[in-house]
Amino acid sequence: MNDKYLPFTSEEVENDVSIKAMVNAFLAWTFPHDFSPDGGIVFNPSHSWPTGTNMLTATQAEQLIRHLMSARRQCLEDFNG
Repeated sequence: MNDKYLPFTSEEVENDVSIKAMVNAFLAWTFPHDFSPDGGIVFNPSHSWPTGTNMLTATQAEQLIRHLMSARRQCLEDFNG
């Protein structure tokens, strides 16, 4: 396949697939039992314990992951000069 005809580079597509996988993993992640959010929020362990979907929507989680990936990319660029 010739990448010049694709709207995105193969690296961009791979990055996007990775981000979506990370978003899905975050949304399914069960928070640790010592999770202690600010603002007086309390969870009752006898009920279902919160997962990522209790904190962020899929769109918000994607924005978070993209922000983290951008920070990582900048760190690597700074490190590698």
